[in-house]
Amino acid sequence: MISTISIKPFVLTTAEELIPWDPHTRHCYFQNERKLKFFKVYTKNNCILECRSVNILSQCGCVPFYYLRTKNTPVCGPAKMPCWVTASQASSDSCDCLPGCTEFFFKTSSMNAQLTEAAAQNKNKNDSAPSSLILSVYYQSKNFIGHNRIMTFTFGQFMGNVGGIMGLCLGFSFLSLVEIFYFLTLRPLVNFCNAKRKLKKVDPTRVLGEEPI
Repeated sequence: MISTISIKPFVLTTAEELIPWDPHTRHCYFQNERKLKFFKVYTKNNCILECRSVNILSQCGCVPFYYLRTKNTPVCGPAKMPCWVTASQASSDSCDCLPGCTEFFFKTSSMNAQLTEAAAQNKNKNDSAPSSLILSVYYQSKNFIGHNRIMTFTFGQFMGNVGGIMGLCLGFSFLSLVEIFYFLTLRPLVNFCNAKRKLKKVDPTRVLGEEPI
């Protein structure tokens, strides 16, 4: 049988402009924001594994032999299995383990095929195994895809986008707002003042139609 496994790497980084943000707002931790007890490098998987180990120890008084532990930590026996299984399943939701702001991850795809008769005849004659397996592992490409987590837009850009949408859909702009304010407040006041000035300039004798003697 021939088995091939292709690996496609990815890298995710975070822009420095997001450092002042709260980790839960940007949905990731930088390396200096979350320290782990058993690992020097923070990753989400390391955080979950350590959190489960701590929760199992606090609830069961021991940890399974394949979990992280110190030298003085008791190892759970078969009698404690129901306890640590329940604790490990319930602890994942309370770990608060966000992804790392810089992470490397891989996607794999595999394919299997049977050896042809010609390939089977070329096997080593000293090989007494009833069957052979050829395993091939390779990268899909010499390059990898990088992703960068950035801020989509600032508050000023958001307000500009909102204003642009309103201007496009409703014909609304800042000048329109000024015009509305002018016609509702300043324009009536100006008309009132102009009318009052005209009344002061009117000659009462001409209004009554009287002639001087």
